[in-house]
Amino acid sequence: YVGTIYEDQGLQEFINCLPDLINIEERVVLNIYGAGNYSEHLKNLAKSKLVDHLVIFHGSIAKTEVPRVIGMSDVCVAPFTLTDYLLRGSSSLKVPEYLYCGKPVVTIDVPEYQYIKELKFGELYAPDATAVNYLEGK
Repeated sequence: YVGTIYEDQGLQEFINCLPDLINIEERVVLNIYGAGNYSEHLKNLAKSKLVDHLVIFHGSIAKTEVPRVIGMSDVCVAPFTLTDYLLRGSSSLKVPEYLYCGKPVVTIDVPEYQYIKELKFGELYAPDATAVNYLEGK
């Protein structure tokens, strides 16, 4: 993940599902590049779920470093809560940056992102559902 860290961004959904996700794929690590007012909460959440060793907070990076960081990832996440999506819309850059770097994207299932699933650029999950649902085919 690369971006601002705030509650309605939805990163907590990925952290909440990590205990289940590591049963499906044990090599999972969630790298978070960015800063925001929700970082401490997410760190505490990861610790409470006993997955803090799988969630690495790298802090903010320069815009020029974004392609390199994305390039090191196997899959990129663009989480949004439904509230955030309805109030602010989706990130204007996050998904295109991920795709430009040739990375599969996991994001919410809304009309503007249908092309991701149709063109097999990644997977979509129901807003405010756990991210593990898509991996289990639910």
